[in-house]
Amino acid sequence: MGTLAAAKAKTDELGRWAELSGEILSKRTFGEDGPDLNTSLADLEQLLGPLLEQFAAGFLRGSISQQAERLGIETFEMLNREISKIPPGSDGLLFLPFFSGAILPEWNPDARGVFLGLTLKHTRIHLARSIMEGTAYVLRDMVRHLSEIGLDPTRIILAGGGARSLVWQQIKTDATNRRTVRCVNEEVTALGAAIISAVGCGSYNDIEEAIKKTVALSSDLIPSPSSSEAYGRLYSIYREAYEALKPAFSKIAMFQEN
Repeated sequence: MGTLAAAKAKTDELGRWAELSGEILSKRTFGEDGPDLNTSLADLEQLLGPLLEQFAAGFLRGSISQQAERLGIETFEMLNREISKIPPGSDGLLFLPFFSGAILPEWNPDARGVFLGLTLKHTRIHLARSIMEGTAYVLRDMVRHLSEIGLDPTRIILAGGGARSLVWQQIKTDATNRRTVRCVNEEVTALGAAIISAVGCGSYNDIEEAIKKTVALSSDLIPSPSSSEAYGRLYSIYREAYEALKPAFSKIAMFQEN
């Protein structure tokens, strides 16, 4: 087999591997083959990140964007600054981030999004922070599942556009009580494709070598004991709320489909 043919065959093989590794998170993690530590947490970002984007584009449009424009910064930077002023736990406001069904704590296509604990003291920024915290509870679900089978992660690598927010990263750090780092290159999908192509063309011997030479990580964020304690209490309520609402989820899903 010639050099080009061999490179093409290897690239095709790596391409098939990449396609398999990019399956939906729940199927890869809790499918027929059991949990998989190699499943990318970037998939969670892709599924849950748009929730905050839609919220900011709709409910927060106006005040936040106007403040950002006056200061000459991006809207999400302004939003992050405001969210950082809200205490961990959003003053008792919980968000169940199931706008498109749930993949964790279990596969449930009938699950729906819920704000729980709203009072007159809560503001739009409380809602925004609770969205960040709700997605962090999903991440905690994943950590819990892995820990239950003896694969207890000590550090979580965050990737994608959502990882730019240090506020959100600290929330995930505290909610999971695990150290976190960010991929310096935010475009992880393109980077992964480039890595696979480089290996296929022979620039690197294997995926592991390519990753070591091309992927850079930020410094670790460390959990805050007091914040982690608060999130631990709220996570228990979050799980209790999910279980209690499962019958209602099925009924409202049926109503929406008719």
